[in-house]
Amino acid sequence: MEQLHSYNPALLIGPSPLVKATDELILTHMVSPQIKALLGAAIGGRVELRETQAGLFPGDEVSNLNGHVIVGSNGEKLVRCPYIVSLYEHKNGCLIIKRDFVKVKVFAWLGDWKSGRAELILSTALRDRRYDGTKRANDCSLLDYPYDHPELSKRLVIDGKPADLVTAETSLYSYFPGSSIAKSGGGKQLDEFIAKPFTFIDRPRLFMRLFKRAWQLDRFPGQNSIPIPDVGKLAHAGWEAVANACGIDALETNPSHYHVTLWNMAKGYTFSYAEQEANINAYKAGIQQLKDNGVKLTRAQEAWICVLNNLEQRDLIPEHLRMDVPKWIQTNLDQKSIWLVKPLSKKAAKLLKK
Repeated sequence: MEQLHSYNPALLIGPSPLVKATDELILTHMVSPQIKALLGAAIGGRVELRETQAGLFPGDEVSNLNGHVIVGSNGEKLVRCPYIVSLYEHKNGCLIIKRDFVKVKVFAWLGDWKSGRAELILSTALRDRRYDGTKRANDCSLLDYPYDHPELSKRLVIDGKPADLVTAETSLYSYFPGSSIAKSGGGKQLDEFIAKPFTFIDRPRLFMRLFKRAWQLDRFPGQNSIPIPDVGKLAHAGWEAVANACGIDALETNPSHYHVTLWNMAKGYTFSYAEQEANINAYKAGIQQLKDNGVKLTRAQEAWICVLNNLEQRDLIPEHLRMDVPKWIQTNLDQKSIWLVKPLSKKAAKLLKK
């Protein structure tokens, strides 16, 4: 008899355990009290199975990162894999839970969403990483970034072999209504710079002009709007409650900035790769050296220092803020990511033990 192939069909083509998460579980643990208070009382809603790239209203669109050319009978652009939309209408806005075969994502919109004039105040998600490193990962229509690079988006490896774990990536954004830099009078360009500073790194003089303005603000890189206070405080416990209920072995995350990396580490996350830990440790040491030299920095400025020191044109960096550090790994300009992990199951604790 020929040797039989060893594989798990359910893992290869089946849905993630995350599909077991009920709306009640998600709304209890992944939507904070302050978000619910802003939205006000629930007044209705519906559930739809959808396959269009267009969403319920402008701003609610989904992605098609693999570029599949699928057109419906009425000419509408479709996605390869359908997704479920669970809509909860509220007095002051709406909550939307979207699910496909690997991801559950929650959005909160404040304002007149039916006419496309609502403001996004929450986006949080859990995403099964089983297909990362392959094109199949990008078939998820709920993605903001691709995950298909075989090396940069590779799965956890233990003793040289892919870890036999079901893991999920976390993501979180919250925006206090009306607090964006643009709406606060700072202008569209400064708003874009604070939201995505690494996209300006190839224009060093413009970068420095905007950096000097950002330096005076109490905003972290990526924080063009003020976060809603209780969202970050409750996020980790919420993700873990949902993940544990669904049988997820470990949570993973890829923080874009220094302060987000430290925030996750304070919640029990550790580095998946030693070389990435060494990179961040170099920044920690550089910041400490600046402090030892008498430079006073706020927590937001510590994070900005890490962005600043990626300028190629070193003479533009003020001498007292220069650090001898390698390039920051995750800029969101490609799939290079800082990967952190937190074991949840006994199986994960055993396999991830260093």
